[in-house]
Amino acid sequence: MRNIIPYFKKKNDSNESHGSANIAVWIQEYLVLTACFLYFLFRVHPKLILELQSPAFLMDINFFKEFLQIPGGLIDWLSALFMRFWISDFFIALFLTLCCWCVAFLTRKWSETLTENRVFHTSHLIPAVLLAFLHSQYDFNLSITLALIVNLSFLNLIVRWTPKQAVIQIAAGIIALVLLFWITGGAFLIYGVIFGFNELIVKKRYVNGLFILVCSSLLPYIASSVFLVTLKQAYLHNLISENSIKFWSVGYFIPLFYILVLIIASLTKIGVIQKLIKKIAKLIRLGELSIRWRYALGTLLIICGTILLTEKTYDKNLHLELEIHQFMREGRWDDVIYTARQCAVVNPLLFHQINLALFQSGSLLDKLFSFPQFFGPSGLMMDFNWRSISPVKTSDLYWKLGLINESLHWAHEALELKGPTPEILKRLGMAYMIKGDHIAARRFFLNLKNVPFCEKTADDLIRLNDAPSELTQDNDAKYIRSYMLTKDFIHLNTVSSVGLELLLKQNPNNKMAFEYLIAYYLLTGNLNGIVNYFPAFGFFNYSQIPRSVQEALLIIASLNSNFDQNQLNSLVQPITRQRFLNYQQILNKYKGNISGAKPELQVQFADTYWYYLMYMMPEARQSEKQNEFQ
Repeated sequence: MRNIIPYFKKKNDSNESHGSANIAVWIQEYLVLTACFLYFLFRVHPKLILELQSPAFLMDINFFKEFLQIPGGLIDWLSALFMRFWISDFFIALFLTLCCWCVAFLTRKWSETLTENRVFHTSHLIPAVLLAFLHSQYDFNLSITLALIVNLSFLNLIVRWTPKQAVIQIAAGIIALVLLFWITGGAFLIYGVIFGFNELIVKKRYVNGLFILVCSSLLPYIASSVFLVTLKQAYLHNLISENSIKFWSVGYFIPLFYILVLIIASLTKIGVIQKLIKKIAKLIRLGELSIRWRYALGTLLIICGTILLTEKTYDKNLHLELEIHQFMREGRWDDVIYTARQCAVVNPLLFHQINLALFQSGSLLDKLFSFPQFFGPSGLMMDFNWRSISPVKTSDLYWKLGLINESLHWAHEALELKGPTPEILKRLGMAYMIKGDHIAARRFFLNLKNVPFCEKTADDLIRLNDAPSELTQDNDAKYIRSYMLTKDFIHLNTVSSVGLELLLKQNPNNKMAFEYLIAYYLLTGNLNGIVNYFPAFGFFNYSQIPRSVQEALLIIASLNSNFDQNQLNSLVQPITRQRFLNYQQILNKYKGNISGAKPELQVQFADTYWYYLMYMMPEARQSEKQNEFQ
């Protein structure tokens, strides 16, 4: 492609030194990649990638051997190792930018072999900025980028090596082909196809080129019958994303880019094409531009194109959702609530996190309906489908409540789904330790010790596990043991209050179980359940009855003419009573037409239990169930 440039130059440009051009390219790469780094750091916040991708990694020989059993496993292992050191946005942004620079540098060096070592600028940055774009979407695997770097490195070594006998180069190329397949998986096709076409089109070694292309196409097919991989995995693993990603077409374009460059570079050597290029260059007067201006325009084009692509595809809600996940792990409950108000994502997992954050911040029963509870009780406890999607968060919820067996069950589900990540290993070890199975607990703690940066935590837990007498004095262990159920019960796949009721029966001090049970009753419209547990509000020394419960009491009193009005006045704040009267007045204004009253009620009362019960509760959106308000 770069042999186009001589036709674009004026005669006085021919004396510009090769060194000056190289400096200009380095400046161009510095400017573009600095822009990528700043975008990663201040816009993407790349630590959020770990909320979608948290690869398991153990410094253990058996763990390492598992990766050697499949093609591409070695690069997967290396990717998991690097991601264990992703401790800050700055470091991750720097690491990803360095990866992008490696791709740009290796692409430029390979392209220069096609243009008789003329300096190559601008277009070699396209794969790098596309990779930066894909990583900014959070779901793109690091292993794909690392595999590309490894294959481009081998490609540059092979095509630049010119032994006296061509057969030696071909033999080395075939050996590298097999080795790259084992190291990087399907990504070896980038090396194999480019090397094959290079022999076929550039060097005119037709037999060699066809032989390399045939070997490249057959090797994954043969490997699929030898290794424990499917045919699809053999061909695609680490070449493109095997999982569904939002911008999959960009992932496909990156390997195709190198084929296009090879074809274009070959076409420009044809005499007819060269004459056509001369005419086009003369027509648009591009040759009148100095080399500095051409590099500047190329840099501006790449940066502006990347900004336009990233901003047009930026998913603010995904960013906010991942921030919520991060804040939950870090226990930043107020940040969870604040961020959730800005996020337009609606699913049971998000509402589970919101409600947990409301409890942890001490406002679950006061502000439960400040968020529209679209999913009812499923947004509180999650149904079976969402538990299966988010087993780690499910295990965490049950652990906090004191349902240790359920927490253990979902931790094992998470282990099967995600592998031995630090939080899963810690949860499994602690669950077994609390249950008294110290042998099983020790096994998981020893695995945790093999995770980088987790050695101290693991040592402390092993010491605690090996000293049962000391465990009985540990505050966290005493807390969980005082709340945990000591009897088994059948836990249905549906969202149920059974576990919460049993927890309170065993230990009435379990405030989380109490608030979650009351919230469950509110969300299911079980007013009798609230009445039955009403004395517990005095037991927990609430300064006043939570607002959502006050709103429920007004409904109960309106349905029961025998309800003690003096008691109601002492429990319900005047402002809440007045709002209830205003709510009823609007309903009367529309003569019971709840559909007609909805817009006006939504403006003033969308954050109330009354509005939820009438319009939001999943099981009771029919108007006939709401006539009790009138």
